[in-house]
Amino acid sequence: MLLIRAIFAPAHYRPTTAWGPVQALLVTILAYVLARLVATYAVTEIWIATKQVTSAMTRQDLVISAILSASFWLSVDTLACVLLAGAAWLAARRGGMQATDVLALRMPLCGYRVLLLVGVLMAIGLAAELAFHFARYAALPARWGLMGWASIGRAAGWPLAVLSVGIVRPIAEELLFRGFLLPALARSRLGFWGAGLVTSALFAAAHYYLFTPDVLMLVGFFLGGLFLVWTLGVTGSLWVPMAIHMSYNLLALLWLRLWGPL
Repeated sequence: MLLIRAIFAPAHYRPTTAWGPVQALLVTILAYVLARLVATYAVTEIWIATKQVTSAMTRQDLVISAILSASFWLSVDTLACVLLAGAAWLAARRGGMQATDVLALRMPLCGYRVLLLVGVLMAIGLAAELAFHFARYAALPARWGLMGWASIGRAAGWPLAVLSVGIVRPIAEELLFRGFLLPALARSRLGFWGAGLVTSALFAAAHYYLFTPDVLMLVGFFLGGLFLVWTLGVTGSLWVPMAIHMSYNLLALLWLRLWGPL
């Protein structure tokens, strides 16, 4: 029992925020929706402004060509995530609080043994998930899930995919879900793990438009979110789940680049 409590208790995480749980939840959802809408509009306007309009090409034609472009979607995703990261940082400063305290952007407070345990579990999880996807898609190549990112990466250019999916997205999602929202929910009756369940469900829902037909992928995002919540609890630092999140996305992109379908 003591071992279980030592492993699963949020020993080094102290939620600090000026936001109530309902307020923080509404702000999170609103920020996510608005960031994507603003980014989509901005990138569309930039796309149209940089294209040569001919008599045979209307504005509607340009919008359609933008939507069909892989670089368009990665650009929208990058800009939306930058806006989300900024929104989380500004919202965390409510009430005169330090954003770094609210978002738990501090050095890990645990010992090296806990970090070693986190690293080992991360390595096992990454290996298991990538092996699962390799076996699954090698047997029956799918049009959805990770394979969709392989197509987008090739069409838009892997550097842009690495910037968007591998770096900017993990930073923004960690700041918003586990940095800004989690402490507000954890201070309510939900407690730490109740807040973890809610934020992990929202984390999975945020990827619904990417993996709509793939229920297993969404379940994987939910479980992955819980693991990231655990790492935040046992280390007390958002830098740890952020580093894990970035590592997974970058390794997944590398796997797709090397062994994804042609």
